[in-house]
Amino acid sequence: GLAEQNDVDANRSYGMSIGHNDTDNVMRNNRIANSGKAGILFRNDTRGQDFWANRNLVENNRISNSGGPDGVAIDITGHTKDIRIVGNAIVEDRQPMQRTGIRIGANVGTVEMKDNTISGVHTAVVDNRSKAV
Repeated sequence: GLAEQNDVDANRSYGMSIGHNDTDNVMRNNRIANSGKAGILFRNDTRGQDFWANRNLVENNRISNSGGPDGVAIDITGHTKDIRIVGNAIVEDRQPMQRTGIRIGANVGTVEMKDNTISGVHTAVVDNRSKAV
C-alpha cells in the first residue's frame, strides 16, 4: 500500500496506525499533525504468526505536535521488524514535557533510521531493545 501526500490533522488517537500484517507499505510525504496519542503507531498485533507491520517505509513525512504530555511521534511496538524511517521531520511546537520523537519497543527487530530531524521533544529516541533479555 501507499499513503502519500496526505494531510492528516487532529485525529483523536493516531495519525496513522499500521499493524495486523500490514507489510511492505510506504508512508511518504504526508503531514501528520496534532494527533491525540501518536503520529504513527506500529501496533502490537498478536493474532497470528508474525502479524506485525513488517518491512514498511516511513519517508519524508512531517510529524508535529503528537499526543499529550507524554506523546510520541512514531511508536513502534510488538515484534515489528525491518522498518525504515528516513528523512522525516519530527517537530514539537508546544512545550517538550515528556514527549518522545521515536519510541522503539523492547521486542522490535531491525529499525533503520537515517536523515531524520527531531526537534522540540524531551527525548529524541527511546530504544527499549537494549533492555530486552
